[in-house]
Amino acid sequence: MRLNSFFLIMVSFLLVVGFCLGTGCAGSQEKPLTELRVSFASRPINAPSIVAIEKGILEERFAREGISVVWHELAGAEISEALASGRIDIATSFNSLSVLIAKAAGIDIKIMAGFSQFPEAIGLVAAENVGSMEDLRGGKVAVTKGTMLHEMIVKALAEAGMTADDVEVVNLDSPDALAALIGGHVDAAVLPEPLLSKALASGNAALLRTAEGLILGQTVIAARSAFLEKYPDLAELFLQAHDACLDYMAVHEEEVLMLCAAAVDMPPESVRALYPKFSFAARLEERDILAMKASVAFLKEQHIINTDVSADALLEQLTMTMDNGQWTMGTRDNGQG
Repeated sequence: MRLNSFFLIMVSFLLVVGFCLGTGCAGSQEKPLTELRVSFASRPINAPSIVAIEKGILEERFAREGISVVWHELAGAEISEALASGRIDIATSFNSLSVLIAKAAGIDIKIMAGFSQFPEAIGLVAAENVGSMEDLRGGKVAVTKGTMLHEMIVKALAEAGMTADDVEVVNLDSPDALAALIGGHVDAAVLPEPLLSKALASGNAALLRTAEGLILGQTVIAARSAFLEKYPDLAELFLQAHDACLDYMAVHEEEVLMLCAAAVDMPPESVRALYPKFSFAARLEERDILAMKASVAFLKEQHIINTDVSADALLEQLTMTMDNGQWTMGTRDNGQG
């Protein structure tokens, strides 16, 4: 009797364990997501994020799922750190070079879609006595190293038959680079808008070249891989909301210009002049992938990432698309131009 009782108890125990392993016991079930954490940057003129926040487009859609949206204003390395630590789930306006550096460093992230491109909003400006790239030989050029601005000056020098060894590259944040140029401490600087326009308006600098034809000046939307794997439906809902922001921008351009002017604290006429320099599209084209592969080569040449990193492998790991409810290798095409 005791053996039979023991046998029955063990069978019952194993059945309960099997049920818990197969379906999950009530006590071990994961809590549903209640908060989506997203990074944004208003500057230079990140209209999709501004529209999303001001019109509450994400909040409205995620509220239907019982999820609140929490925005974190971050830039540069802060974004990579926040993704690595799990402080944010999704990053918008994430500089493509920063994405590549983060991935190469082992941060498990993936690109969900494109965000912006602005090569015409990046420029190499020089002191009045510098009339050509050749005039920069032996001079000082201020730029933030390890960024798309750095990549731009290296490629601009190569275009002119020069290398970074022909100039002294001074590592400065863009606002400090502008101050150094106007103050006469450097001969040239690579600046993004709106600092580029400020430099030209000062009367102490002239534009030598924009980044057009050298780099794409691209940013992307990226997310933690763990988030994409755990919540693929919410990731897709985010992209649908982003597409809705792009649609709103296309229909309400004048209102969007006013929203952007208020968000970045610039006169509406200044925003109106700069706005055409920015392209916002979620689709990742083949040229975007090729540009990022070229950026990998640049980062390796500058010893910012390991030289044994494969550009093809890195981009294959980074670029993902939704397929049958799961994120798989590939690039997203939502028809947005």
